[in-house]
Amino acid sequence: KDTGDASDFVALSNVCPHLGCKVFWESQNDRFFCPCHNGTFNRTGVATGGPPFKAKQKLLDFPLKIENGLLFIQMPVAQG
Repeated sequence: KDTGDASDFVALSNVCPHLGCKVFWESQNDRFFCPCHNGTFNRTGVATGGPPFKAKQKLLDFPLKIENGLLFIQMPVAQG
């Protein structure tokens, strides 16, 4: 029986909303870090420091769903 729920998980973009640099997880600091301008984000993607914090930005999050015991990330489809 499935006991998990999609709300038990989070899927975040690794692209900083400030200038598009790649963020990475710093487990020792319990945060995501953008080395371009020292932007920081908490584990839910909300900016906590640097230019993204000043601009009240956050990491893009993707909707999740569980079907038949599998977790799916619902990715946007590029138009063009």
